[in-house]
Amino acid sequence: MNATAPNDERIAEAYLYAFAVHDLARTRWNATDNAANPNRFDVNTLSHARRLLDHRDRWITMPNNDTLYSIAWLDLSGGPVTFAYPAMDERYFSFAFLDPWTDNVACVSRRTVGGEARTLWLAPPGWTGEAPAGTTPMRMASNDLWLLGRVLVDGAADVPAVHALQDAMRLDAPGVSRPWRAVPAERDARAFLTFAAEALGRNPVPPRDAALLERVAAVGLVPGEPDPWSRLDEPMREAWTRLMPELRRQLRPGDPSRRSVVGPNWFSGLDHIGRFGEDHSYRALIALLGLGALERAEAIYATCGQDAGRHALDGTRPCTLTVPADLPVGAFWSLSMYRMEPDGRGFFVDNPIDRYTIGDRTPGIEREADGSLVIRLQHEAPADARGRANWLPAPEGRYVLNWRLYEPGEGLLTRRTQLPAVQPD
Repeated sequence: MNATAPNDERIAEAYLYAFAVHDLARTRWNATDNAANPNRFDVNTLSHARRLLDHRDRWITMPNNDTLYSIAWLDLSGGPVTFAYPAMDERYFSFAFLDPWTDNVACVSRRTVGGEARTLWLAPPGWTGEAPAGTTPMRMASNDLWLLGRVLVDGAADVPAVHALQDAMRLDAPGVSRPWRAVPAERDARAFLTFAAEALGRNPVPPRDAALLERVAAVGLVPGEPDPWSRLDEPMREAWTRLMPELRRQLRPGDPSRRSVVGPNWFSGLDHIGRFGEDHSYRALIALLGLGALERAEAIYATCGQDAGRHALDGTRPCTLTVPADLPVGAFWSLSMYRMEPDGRGFFVDNPIDRYTIGDRTPGIEREADGSLVIRLQHEAPADARGRANWLPAPEGRYVLNWRLYEPGEGLLTRRTQLPAVQPD
């Protein structure tokens, strides 16, 4: 595996390919194996968020404040797993199954299967047995999966009803849990390479990636290799250490080809978000900015960081956003506000009215005569009663908006329906 001279191009290719794999495996490790995490839970068990996420939650970037999460880190290596959930009727829900490469390999939701109760049977790669009667068979190509469930909450009074739905979910699995040998560290080249190699070795590699992995083997990225660093010569190690900080910075969404325009200064995911194929640079970008993003047919995520005059959004400069009454969504929409951290991840900001999201279901909002909604975006509370009712508190400084549109209609999917600009006061 030693090389006579560092190959910067191959290292860049290996890093971009491994970033999402490492980031998802790091999230899994923190949730299930990190001894410093008092809330860790076992593989092949369900964990339910019992309250809506707020500024205290930093385990996932750009979280939502509309649904309660139900998650499980699955290991199918010991045999099939069954997951049962109760009837959701007309309530919005989705259960996304993400493979180690962060692809949505399946999305079970109100949109895709309706609201009746189901029992899903998830079989590991190569499993030849038949699914039990009455189950929905799902044959998977990887052993490691992330089950990421979202169930809509209609305000504080609705939380107990969603708790009851969570309590009715059941996960039955063999008692298998393959421990991790390595420890993640996304800033340290040796630790990054070692952990990514282990994550890749736990699962069959997709055939689409065979040629890529053959190219990057010389720079140390080999699935299942226990200590790839020790097999690299010193110039190659120095090249990894030198290149990683810059490669990490390049993940920021500055390239216009990495985003889709859906309104004045509003940018959304490309059509293949959540099912990335061979676009590993885009896969890495979404892992950084929105790990666990749903595919576009299920939800559109649109981000805005500037007003109509192309000024950066800042809580000290009041703005408004007028949402039309006929926004084509089949489930619901919500607008969230985040402060961006230096590493590119976004989180909610504490505010005096504990409002992190405003949307079509927010209690007390006041609409215009034509049904539109004028949202006030600013740090200080608006002086008038209508403004306060429609206020989404901003930090005292820069922020970014994220608009979530669940079960988007054709106009949004085709981008014929454009989102309105944020207007400065």
